[in-house]
Amino acid sequence: MERDILEKTWELLTEGTLLPRKQYPTIEGIKFILAPLAEKDPKAKAAKPEDFTDLSFIKALDESGYIDNLYKKK
Repeated sequence: MERDILEKTWELLTEGTLLPRKQYPTIEGIKFILAPLAEKDPKAKAAKPEDFTDLSFIKALDESGYIDNLYKKK
């Protein structure tokens, strides 16, 4: 690929316009994933989105300042 395309792609990703800088999963996002599965699998229909989340890892990274440091300009 051309270098300018790669650089532009990186800029779009790191500016936070395409993806949030802190990737906390949401209950709504998990519901969105479970919905098509629930049509075929009764277990997915009965599943609680809360049972699929463990925010401890992202929270620890966030609270340590690690994520913010990724976006500091050098």
